[in-house]
Amino acid sequence: MTTADDLCRDSLDGLSVGDALGAQFFVPGTSLAQLAVGRLPPPWPWTDDTEMACSVAVETRRTGGVDQDRLAASFGEHFEPYRGYGGGAVVLLRQMAVAAAEAGRARAERRRPEPAELLDTVLDHLVDSRVTAGIERARRLLGADAGEAAYELGNGARVLAQDTVPFTLWTAATFLHDYPAAILTCIRAGGDVDTTAAIVGGIVATFTGTGPGGIPGDWLAAREPLPDRST
Repeated sequence: MTTADDLCRDSLDGLSVGDALGAQFFVPGTSLAQLAVGRLPPPWPWTDDTEMACSVAVETRRTGGVDQDRLAASFGEHFEPYRGYGGGAVVLLRQMAVAAAEAGRARAERRRPEPAELLDTVLDHLVDSRVTAGIERARRLLGADAGEAAYELGNGARVLAQDTVPFTLWTAATFLHDYPAAILTCIRAGGDVDTTAAIVGGIVATFTGTGPGGIPGDWLAAREPLPDRST
C-alpha cells in the first residue's frame, strides 16, 4: 500500500531530479545527446527549488500541514545564495500542490486521469487571474505538440507564474505516465528549465514513483544527495 510518506518522498525525488537535471542545461555545451549516452557527469547539483521543497516536505511530515511562520524560518535557516534563489520560486512550487495531490489520488486508485481532468481539478481551486487564464489556454492546447504549447504558454523565461504554471501543468497532464518524457519536454522547451522540470517532476513522480515510466534509476543516482533533514 502506498502511504502519504511514500507519495511525499516520490514527489520530492521527482522534483529534485528534474531540478538538478534541468540545471545542467544552463552549463554551456551540455546536450541531450550527452544525457542519452550516459555522459552527463554526476553529481547533478540541485537548486533553490529543491532546497525549499525539502523544507516544505519536512514541515508537512511533522505536522500534516504547513505552519507558515515555521516554514519561513526554515527557508531562512537553510538559505544558500549559491543555489540560485529566485524571488517567485516558492510561489510557483506552492501553486502545484493541487496537481500533485490529484496525481497521488489517481495513483492510489490505480488509474491515470485524462489530461483535461487533471487541469479541471486545478482550475476548480483557483480564482480568476492571469495564471487561471493561462491554464484554461493550456487545456485548449491538450493534444498539441510540445513546441506549440511552449510557444503559446511560455517556458518560464520571464520567471513569472503566468509564464511558468500553464506550461508545466500542460506537460504534467500530457505526460503524467512518463517521467522521462515529461522532463525532456521541459528541457527541449528551454527557458527556466530547472524550475519547470522541478514542478513537472514533482507532479509526475507522485503518480509514477520509480516504477515503469517513473524516475530513471541512473538519473536518481546522478542527482546530488538530498540533505539529511529531508529523509
